[in-house]
Amino acid sequence: MKLYNLFKTVLFFAFIFTYSHRVQAQEKVRTALHDSLYGKVQFHLSNGDIDSALIVSDLLYRHHTERDDQMEIVRSRVHKAEILRTIVSLDLAFESLKEVQKLNESLEPSTVKSYYYNRLGAIEYERKNYEAAIAAVKESQKIDELKNYKWRIFSNLNILGAIYRDREQWDKSIEILRKAYEEAKSLDDTAEMYLSLKNLGMAQYRMGDYRGAINSAKLYSNYDWISYDRMNVSDNFRLVAKAYAELGIMDSAFMSLDSAHKHTLDGMQAIVDKRTDNFRIANELDNQKLENSVLIAEKEKSQLQSLMLIIVLILIILLAIVFFRQKQGYKKLNAKQQELNQELEKSLGFKDQLIGIVAHDIRNPMSSLTGVIHLYNEGLIGRDDLKDMMSKLEASAVSVNFLIENLLNWVLNQKQALVANLQPFYISKLIDKTLKEVEAQSKSKGLSIQVYGFKANLELNSDEMMLGLVIRNLLSNAIKFSFNNAEIIISYKEDISGHHVVIKDFGVGMSTELLQRVSSGMKETQEGTSHEKGTGLGLELSREFLKAIGGSLVIKSEKGKGTEIDIVLPLN
Repeated sequence: MKLYNLFKTVLFFAFIFTYSHRVQAQEKVRTALHDSLYGKVQFHLSNGDIDSALIVSDLLYRHHTERDDQMEIVRSRVHKAEILRTIVSLDLAFESLKEVQKLNESLEPSTVKSYYYNRLGAIEYERKNYEAAIAAVKESQKIDELKNYKWRIFSNLNILGAIYRDREQWDKSIEILRKAYEEAKSLDDTAEMYLSLKNLGMAQYRMGDYRGAINSAKLYSNYDWISYDRMNVSDNFRLVAKAYAELGIMDSAFMSLDSAHKHTLDGMQAIVDKRTDNFRIANELDNQKLENSVLIAEKEKSQLQSLMLIIVLILIILLAIVFFRQKQGYKKLNAKQQELNQELEKSLGFKDQLIGIVAHDIRNPMSSLTGVIHLYNEGLIGRDDLKDMMSKLEASAVSVNFLIENLLNWVLNQKQALVANLQPFYISKLIDKTLKEVEAQSKSKGLSIQVYGFKANLELNSDEMMLGLVIRNLLSNAIKFSFNNAEIIISYKEDISGHHVVIKDFGVGMSTELLQRVSSGMKETQEGTSHEKGTGLGLELSREFLKAIGGSLVIKSEKGKGTEIDIVLPLN
């Protein structure tokens, strides 16, 4: 019996020992699994493999859900939200936090709970929900104050400072960001120190304190983390360059911009080096774990070398693509520069031509008018002689008036876009008004202008002023290129293509080559039948004004037989 009891006791203790050992082993396995999964998340993040990091993060979440470890469940969702935030998937990040919102609220104050609200504040800030962001940060601050947590104080302050900066509450933002910097500095948290100085510099730049922005950026540059944070250093130098540019200190701006480019390149190289180191470390760990599997280790090593070769090849290809695109960009830039130079030469040539024509067309009539007045004042001509000269002087004055009006309209068109004022009006009245305006010009050449098809009650819905200028310019051209005592016909018709106002003369006409150039929009100037000068502005302005009211020009001409111009206006 004693032996039996002793045997039972031994079996009991053996069972307890085995069970305890099994529980410990299972706990070690769970811990190892957690550490392994968390390590893989960090590994994938360090290599920029966001998709793999998210997959492993979900595995970590399921692992803690199976264990019903509520605090770790919340922590895993916060980690996933932070991963999503880094790739600007803000709505998905918010949904990840919302998934464990109630569970987080049920937790006792802890670092996890504070971390949840801190990241919620950061995500809501980036979603532009500033009030929600401030509320989340204040919840995190309450926990920090209650539990005397120091490490998240400056993180919360950085979020608040950024919010007030974006709200342009400069003084409040700068006060908070300086406090964040001092708190981070006291705990030697370089990442938060940088973020504080970065936000402080941006706030000072936006408020116009460019010197302050430069000083904050320089303060950041004094710290020793530059060697492993090249990309953010590059952003810092760009801010300095912009601030110097605003101050007009261009040498310093260019030097800072050059530094930014240098650090960008160094940062890219550092990323490549870091990834190379990460792969090397991973290979060494695998070799340690699989030291009894030489073939597998060699295979993985070969795969790693192949991957490195692919990375190098990809980098070479990328550099080649960048170089090719830059070369193509320079070619396009040079071609554009040549095109602009040609346009400039054309503009300068046209300007010189225009100045010469304008000087001649305005000076000659004014000289004639001055000469007639002088002769009359000297008594060299009488009233009868003066009356004979008045019709010619009136025609010259009308021509000068047309020229000045066209010049003014041309200058206005160069400065601002034409805007049509569409209103119904009687086209017959517009034609009568235009005929009166060119009456002196037509009489000086003894021309007969015939008008057909314009009914008194015919209304058009268009811009009366613009259409009047078009008709007057084209009619003036018809008069200029008509022979003395000839006829000009103005007619109207309507068909499915629109309203047609047709001006036809029987003057000098145009050759096929000249008609092609005029129809293509090129500026052409030639003398009228009575040696009237031209600027080429009338036809150009007519096209621009017709374009503004939805119309167009159709030109037909034959040398020695005259020209017909069809002004086409939309039916609606």
